[in-house]
Amino acid sequence: MARQVHTHDETGETHTHDVDTGDTHTADRVDIPETSETAVVGPGPGTIAGRVILTVVGATGMIVGAFLEWVGGVLGTDLGYRIFFEPDPEGTSTFLTSAGFVVIVLAVLTLVGLAGNWLTRLAAALGIAAFVLFAISVYRAETTSAFLESIQIGAWLVLAGSVVALIGGFVGTRRVVSLPA
Repeated sequence: MARQVHTHDETGETHTHDVDTGDTHTADRVDIPETSETAVVGPGPGTIAGRVILTVVGATGMIVGAFLEWVGGVLGTDLGYRIFFEPDPEGTSTFLTSAGFVVIVLAVLTLVGLAGNWLTRLAAALGIAAFVLFAISVYRAETTSAFLESIQIGAWLVLAGSVVALIGGFVGTRRVVSLPA
């Protein structure tokens, strides 16, 4: 048995068929030798550039957002990391124990993840999760139903940067194609 590749004129669909070696089918065909190897189909140069641009823009948004106001005029670097799971965290925070520092670490991980997309995706998804946890804490602390209005530009920029970085993590991924045996 050999494999035959052909394209249908009506639909433009290209696929393969198993054919007997004595088949006298007259359509244009290319015989493919049988193999069980895999082929890695890589992204083109445009998709790699898109991945880098989206990831860098997203990480930049996360970092800039960490230094802006998150809620009540308080900067993200002045809020303690406990804001992610407590509505009213007690005590003061240093830069290294701030919610903004957590986001900055996630942004750096998205950039490191440019070497392999999974780390970019993970860090960006954690950035989105951090925003969600922050929003839940703000909701629990607010006495009015307008809690979304009390979340300020820094937190929104962290969310937007995380979403853009997550999209960047999915652009330009490699596909592995297994050739049937």
